[in-house]
Amino acid sequence: MAGKGRLSPTLVSYMPPDGQMSRYSNRRPDSARGVPILLYHRVSDDPAPGLEHYCVSPANFRRQMAWLQAGGYETILLDTLVDHYTSAAALPARPVVITFDDGYRDNLDNAYPVLESLSLRAIIFLVAGAVGRKAGWDAAFGAPPSLLSWPEIRMMAKGPITFGAHTINHPHLCQITAQDAWNEISGARTILEDGLGHEVSSFAYPYSDFSEEVRGFVARAGYRAACSSIWGLSTSADDVYALRRLIVGGGDSLESFARKVSGTSGTRRTWHPVLSRIKRFITRSQSASTGGSSLV
Repeated sequence: MAGKGRLSPTLVSYMPPDGQMSRYSNRRPDSARGVPILLYHRVSDDPAPGLEHYCVSPANFRRQMAWLQAGGYETILLDTLVDHYTSAAALPARPVVITFDDGYRDNLDNAYPVLESLSLRAIIFLVAGAVGRKAGWDAAFGAPPSLLSWPEIRMMAKGPITFGAHTINHPHLCQITAQDAWNEISGARTILEDGLGHEVSSFAYPYSDFSEEVRGFVARAGYRAACSSIWGLSTSADDVYALRRLIVGGGDSLESFARKVSGTSGTRRTWHPVLSRIKRFITRSQSASTGGSSLV
C-alpha cells in the first residue's frame, strides 16, 4: 500500500430503485449549495458487456448537453472553481464542470462535436502513457477500445477541450509502492505538458483510489486540483485535491440526469417525477426527433 489512512470513496449507483421517487429541486446551484462536476467515460453505442454503466449513448449525451444549455448552465474549468473556493472568484449563475476520464477516442467522435456546437467546455483526463493506444484496463471485458492520439488531442485542445492527468498507466495508486505512485502522478504531468506545450493543472485518481499520502503527491507534483469519484455536488468544503463528482452512466434517463445536476439525487434517496420544466424539455426533444430535426 502507498501510505496509510486510505480514504473510502462512496461508490455511485446509476439506476434508481424501481417504483421509488425523490424530491426534485429546481433551484439554481451556487457555491453554497454546490457545483455539479459531471463524470463521463465513454460516449458510444457499443459498450463492452459489463461496462454498460460507464458508457453513455451519443443520443443521450446530446440530450443531456442540450438540456444543460436550455437550462442556462454555463461550463467552467476546474481552475475557475478552485479560484472560487480559494479566493472567492465569481461564478456564473448556473455553473457546471464536465469531465471525462481515460481519453477514449469516442470522446472525439461522439462528444466533441456536440460540445463544440453548443459552446460547452470540458476537461478530459488522459492516461499519459497510453495515448494513441488501447485501454488495457478494460481488457478483461473484451477487446479494449481505442484512445485518443496526440494529433487528435492537440486538435481538440484548440477547441472547447482542456486536458488533465490520469496517471501514466492507470494503476490503483494505493496498491503500488509510494515511489511508483509518485512516478505515476508527477510523470504524467511531465509527459502531458511536453505533448501539449502548456501547463497541466488538474488530476483525476484512477478508480478514485487515493490516500492521504497519494493526495500529498498530487499537491507536491504541482497540480492545482484533483477529482475523485466521491458522490455529490462539489462545495467550498471540499478538499481541492478530492473534489466530488457525479458519475453519468449508461442507465441515466434525462430525468435522472436532471436530478443529479440539481443535487437532489443520491444513492440513498428515493425518486419522484421531475417537475414540469423537465417534462416540457423532454416533450420538445421528442417532437424535434419525430420531426427529423436534431437537438444540436
